Amino acid sequence: MDSPLLLIVTGPPCAGKNTLARRLALALNLPLVTKDDLKELLFETVGWTDRAWSKRLGQAAYESMSYFIDTQLAACYPLILECNFHSMIQVDTSSSDLAPQDAFLEIIRLHR
Repeated sequence: MDSPLLLIVTGPPCAGKNTLARRLALALNLPLVTKDDLKELLFETVGWTDRAWSKRLGQAAYESMSYFIDTQLAACYPLILECNFHSMIQVDTSSSDLAPQDAFLEIIRLHR
């Protein structure tokens, strides 16, 4: 069985990550998970109070992304992920905590 693809689009804020990731998902017909989309869903569901709460929701969004990665790749389904990872983890092209060793990991880093 072929290794599933985990394509990560990352970079600083306002670098075009979301635009590129959405175009790639459409062109490749792959599911896309973005931290901002997950965080917005959490905001709409549980509300917002202050910056500390926003950070907690951000952490919950990262945890949700991890869940999506695990379930998609366990089923050998490819996935595109978009997020600014520098604040939570270091994404290294040679290895990553994000992807199991049997997944094909491709990282696109954008710069301003």
